[in-house]
Amino acid sequence: MKCVNCGQELTTSASAGFVHTANGAMTCGLDSEWALATPAAPDDGQDSLFDNPEPKVEHAESSTVAGFDQHGSLAAAQVWLRAQLTEGAPCPCCTQFAKLYRRKINSAMARALIHQYRKVRCDYAQTTRLCPWTHEAAQLSWWGLLEEEPIRRDDGGRSSWWRVTESGVAFALNQLRVPKYAVVYDGRLQRMDKAEYVDIRGCLGTRFSYEELMSS
Repeated sequence: MKCVNCGQELTTSASAGFVHTANGAMTCGLDSEWALATPAAPDDGQDSLFDNPEPKVEHAESSTVAGFDQHGSLAAAQVWLRAQLTEGAPCPCCTQFAKLYRRKINSAMARALIHQYRKVRCDYAQTTRLCPWTHEAAQLSWWGLLEEEPIRRDDGGRSSWWRVTESGVAFALNQLRVPKYAVVYDGRLQRMDKAEYVDIRGCLGTRFSYEELMSS
């Protein structure tokens, strides 16, 4: 279950404060109570914090988050939290910390891209098994360098099979530069920081030889 304000998956302690009322509404809050007009919407792949429609809500009775109007609505909480995301702040609704993070495309990810391209070209593969030295390879999808197989498992879970895209091939062959940083919220890409670009040699730095990796 996700917080209807910040969009983050609720921890066990946070979700303990959420209950469904008899009329189908949801009341959330550990130290505050928010009466929502409708239950939380199904996950559509987007964080509710960045959605445009303003929810119809009753007013909050109280809030323990410093700087937030303790009688504000859920829509007001979303506006307030958006303004705090660069530095980070607790969500007024679930109290979990919410922040935008700048994630760099790093040497381990660059090595994984080269290795997968060298081994299977653009076929799907279980990247975590193929490149066990990093758990960040899937983040290459933020730059459009890897894409996940769309087929879901029988239990509805993600397949965890990935393939190198056309852009990924160009990047691996040192024919493409990409933004050095991705701006991420709750593990999801929000935008690219286009202030600085990097090629694959720049990602590898001086610790790894591009020529050796491409020939191994």
